[in-house]
Amino acid sequence: HSSPMNWRDSFICFLAPDPPNPDEIPEACRDAIMNYWKHVMDFGTFLFQLLSEALGLDSEILKNMDCLKGLFMACHYYPPCPQP
Repeated sequence: HSSPMNWRDSFICFLAPDPPNPDEIPEACRDAIMNYWKHVMDFGTFLFQLLSEALGLDSEILKNMDCLKGLFMACHYYPPCPQP
């Protein structure tokens, strides 16, 4: 009986408060991650504006409370098992 093999590749980065440096992202997924970051940040900003207004607050209150900070991304690639 042998122990399981670790045969996945992982990429982990913080997306907020500052975007990742594109040069530090693998070229194979660089464009996708930067595009994802932009859309998630735009959506988050819009969503927090709506939530703030629904609570009867200034539309920028959640953004000003740093609710858009701390976005983290973890991606895993699982190639076919080399020894099924």
